[in-house]
Amino acid sequence: MSRVAEARSRSVYIKNLPAGTQEGLLQQILEKVAPVKRVEVFLDKQEAVVELENPAVSGHALSLSYPTESGQG
Repeated sequence: MSRVAEARSRSVYIKNLPAGTQEGLLQQILEKVAPVKRVEVFLDKQEAVVELENPAVSGHALSLSYPTESGQG
């Protein structure tokens, strides 16, 4: 498997982030669920790409729901 394909298999995409989301804070939150290798936030799109350490965890992470600022999950 190529490095790019391997990274994609470990990646989770997050949409509809609150304005002003910081990479470091997002990584701290996600680290509570799974070890994170890399976080990249795209503020203009309100999205993030999170590369996890273990590809098996990415499927589990997709099934989780987190409360938003408004308190809805």
